[in-house]
Amino acid sequence: MTLAPTLMEPTAEPTPTGRAVPAAEDSGERTLVEAARTGDLGAFDELVRRYQERIYGLVYHMTSNHEDANDLA
Repeated sequence: MTLAPTLMEPTAEPTPTGRAVPAAEDSGERTLVEAARTGDLGAFDELVRRYQERIYGLVYHMTSNHEDANDLA
């Protein structure tokens, strides 16, 4: 289950990684995103901590350059 980017509602489409997101994880991430959008820096930091390595890997795969990947991620 993924979230529609504008509505933040569950959809039937698979996630980019192809894995289903458990309902509890989905609810926790939704709460973090909502808190971060209202300026909660702790929630934003937690989202960064959870996804920084994954984003770095994606950017490195696209650029093949560690310095660029570090800058962009």
